Amino acid sequence: MISEVRECWPEEVRSHLLYLLYTPVCQYACSITRGGYGLRRAVINSISYLGSLPTIFQNLGTADASTIVGHSPFLVKDVMPVLQGSNHPDDSALLSIQQFMAMEAEGTLDLIVTLLKSDAGYVILDGNKRVVAFYEQRKQQKSDGTALPVFVIAGVG
Repeated sequence: MISEVRECWPEEVRSHLLYLLYTPVCQYACSITRGGYGLRRAVINSISYLGSLPTIFQNLGTADASTIVGHSPFLVKDVMPVLQGSNHPDDSALLSIQQFMAMEAEGTLDLIVTLLKSDAGYVILDGNKRVVAFYEQRKQQKSDGTALPVFVIAGVG
């Protein structure tokens, strides 16, 4: 579940806006600056809940989410099984996630995760591969107790 939701401190907002400007989802930084969206902090406290969150991945290589898992986009828990078992894997994504898993095992993975909250629920907007790596490492450790801090972008009003 998502808990401990709070407003961001001004320095957190500035820092995260600067971070977002250099990501593929940079348009949200502009929307936050203009006041169309707000930025909050929260914590995900369950690995099973984390696994159920949608990623931004509609496709992994030529593997289409709707065809492979019956819904789109892929959920966090879908990503590694598809990448490891697909006849059409995305080798680049698999390698990135494996590298992030090694970093997570060493305690060196910088987990900056941004969720988007809408009427339909939450989706991982930024940090998808890192979240998959975090999820897979915790799943291998058989550890459901976790605290993953996240940023949450949500409409205001």
